[in-house]
Amino acid sequence: MAAPGTFTSGQVLTAAEMNALPGGVMGTGENTTNVSLTTSSQTLTSVTFTSVSGRKYLALGTFTTSSSSTTQIIVAAAVDSVSGELGRGMSTATTTDDRQNMTFCGVFTGTGASQTIDLNASVSTGTANARGDASPILLAIYDMGE
Repeated sequence: MAAPGTFTSGQVLTAAEMNALPGGVMGTGENTTNVSLTTSSQTLTSVTFTSVSGRKYLALGTFTTSSSSTTQIIVAAAVDSVSGELGRGMSTATTTDDRQNMTFCGVFTGTGASQTIDLNASVSTGTANARGDASPILLAIYDMGE
């Protein structure tokens, strides 16, 4: 297949080449409420989609945090029950009610079945918040192609 930007008039894409192209957004999860985080991992939002075996997918998550202490570490991860942890982000509080945006991603391979990807988060000590009211807690799954 011609590389992007090098395709010329008269060239024809084959079915295999078309099937290898990225498929775009497979699903999104959104939560607009606050979630109180503890030292136990909690699911903030999820996306369920039907994957194609062998294709590459990108899980992208983002949300705003607020801390209750100056010594907290907030950890978030995209998790699949089949593949385990797909990507992780961390935020370190420097002041009480320190608000930070967390964004992280992970690449994984499709299983050829229905897959549920969870956006999970926890805090190292005490409690903190995932601030869905400040901006939505988001998780998106993108098909990156073959």
